[in-house]
Amino acid sequence: PVGRVLEDLRAEWQDCEERQLPEMVDFREAQRTIGTEALYIDAQELHRVDEGRILRYDLTLPVLLNVRFAGRPLRVWTAGKAYRRCQIDAMHLDAFHQAEVLWLDDRKRLDAWRASGLVLQSVDRLFSGRAVKIVPTQYAMCSQSWEIEVEDDGRWFEVLAWGVFTDRIVEHLGGDPARHTAIGIGYGLERLAMLRYGIDDIRKIDVAHVA
Repeated sequence: PVGRVLEDLRAEWQDCEERQLPEMVDFREAQRTIGTEALYIDAQELHRVDEGRILRYDLTLPVLLNVRFAGRPLRVWTAGKAYRRCQIDAMHLDAFHQAEVLWLDDRKRLDAWRASGLVLQSVDRLFSGRAVKIVPTQYAMCSQSWEIEVEDDGRWFEVLAWGVFTDRIVEHLGGDPARHTAIGIGYGLERLAMLRYGIDDIRKIDVAHVA
């Protein structure tokens, strides 16, 4: 199920350059270059390898640490596992798959509304005819951000988030905040697979937790 979801999303973002990113992050370097915005989850959820390194807790952080603007629009796609120390239950795993898009371009060609339209288009590819809603949220790295929730049997489930990065992040990527906009989009693949295929427990997708 996760693989099929990933294939459909990749088709929506087929013009993005695919990148493979390290699973380990130098967290000290992230805090030095990105600042306090580098962490938006509880520090207790981090999988620490040693005093300086962590297993990536999402794909946003390794994207920001490994991708740089070089004078032409950035459209980057990456996918893989992320790791968090959390309570495993029907909706949460401590190792799960994500897909991430980073898009940096001139403000004349990219804004939040254009990106939002493409996000909704990708969700419609997976859930054609299903009810969805956009919910404003907050991330330290973003000046504006939103989540999408999908309705399933009268309940709403968050499946992805996206946002417009702050000027500080644009500068970190090598862009000029006066000229450029940077947007990040993150998909939770197991959650999407659950809702698309009617799976009632996320642990049924993870072989490691199936007896």
